[in-house]
Amino acid sequence: MCRAVYGYAPLAVGARVYTPADGEVERYAGAVLDFDNGRFGLIDSSFELPTRQIAEIIGETGTISIPLPFTPGHIETMVILTLEGQTIHQRFAPVDQFRLEVEHFAACIRFGHQLHLSLEESIENLATIEAIYQSAGYPWPIE
Repeated sequence: MCRAVYGYAPLAVGARVYTPADGEVERYAGAVLDFDNGRFGLIDSSFELPTRQIAEIIGETGTISIPLPFTPGHIETMVILTLEGQTIHQRFAPVDQFRLEVEHFAACIRFGHQLHLSLEESIENLATIEAIYQSAGYPWPIE
């Protein structure tokens, strides 16, 4: 989401990941993505804590909040825009994001449509994910 807002990949990444044993999936992850010029992205994720999900963009003059951004299929999405003291709630009908991704990919293959994300953007996203894992391997705290 940050990459979509800022238009480019982060310049630096710092992260911590908790994996209880070798070969297991990570249980908790936290990362700070630095996009320079005071622009940051924060990731806080867990498979074990009570379910909580929110996406927020916080700027100098307002905020955009999506209280349940990752609920494919059966729950409507609400976007809350707060700007200059006013709050607007915009609701969107339920949609299965995963189905739409697969259908879009299939249409690109079958009919030659352009992908929503370029190969370059996809590679940058993969590099960011890899940077999170690499950063998480450094000893903490740094004293």
